[in-house]
Amino acid sequence: MTPELARTVEAAYVAFKCLPPEDLGVCHRCCMEEWIEDDFLNHNPRDLRANYISDWYFAAVTAAGGVVAHKGISEFVMPRVLELLAEGKDPATVGEEVVLERLGAGLTDRWSKTQNATLEDFKCAYLDSLINDKGRMLDDVLCMFVNAGFDPTSLTDRLLGWNPRDLIEILHKDWVRWGKPSIWRTAFWDEKTMQAKQVMEWYHSNQLRNHITEYAAQHSDDAELSSKANAILRLI
Repeated sequence: MTPELARTVEAAYVAFKCLPPEDLGVCHRCCMEEWIEDDFLNHNPRDLRANYISDWYFAAVTAAGGVVAHKGISEFVMPRVLELLAEGKDPATVGEEVVLERLGAGLTDRWSKTQNATLEDFKCAYLDSLINDKGRMLDDVLCMFVNAGFDPTSLTDRLLGWNPRDLIEILHKDWVRWGKPSIWRTAFWDEKTMQAKQVMEWYHSNQLRNHITEYAAQHSDDAELSSKANAILRLI
């Protein structure tokens, strides 16, 4: 966990401090282990074991639409879920892309000003942590935040604020290094949504192309960087 993520997680435990909700917001006596279901709300969020959280994600949401859990349980588990993500774990066990959607993390009308600011800080710190993480895929992380309701432009603007070399390294790893060169796209996107299309359009945008081209031109004496940049540009 990076120092920035550690700070945002601690801030989340303060911002989202609340009383336990009346219920877990998921199906009762169905998908969760009974002993976990009965014991879940006896713990402070910080003390919830990872298997408790993953078991909760396994159960079906009872709120209308069956996707976003009610605010009470979402607020209660939010800091623990953020902590698990910061530790490099997948609380849902099926893909990090669905983790924050269940909590409605990016739905600003749902949260207080302080809570929204904390979630924004977490978003930025989590994105930035990819710079030194060779395992996770950028598109998976973008999908997680967009599915949760965060603005795609705020995410791509953050990427453009990185050192371009870091962005080139990550795009080359995700798009070129593994198998046949192609723009990696997680299966968790709902391609019919405007937000999903917006991210894909950014991958093919002149904005990204020019960003990479200009930086590579400024460092034309770096053969390895030029090779990686050109491989990315061929896909854009």
